[in-house]
Amino acid sequence: MLARDRPRVTAVLASHRARAVVVAGPQDLVDAVDVVMRPVRSLLHQADGA
Repeated sequence: MLARDRPRVTAVLASHRARAVVVAGPQDLVDAVDVVMRPVRSLLHQADGA
């Protein structure tokens, strides 16, 4: 496989206070990722419609 045929790979660092996450992969996939930095409990309540 030639370099020009490989998908573009990118990485994004998202940090908040003392926490951080790195998302890496094909650029079109990374562009579609939403990083949410809040307690899991609030995410679960949001999913329940509360």
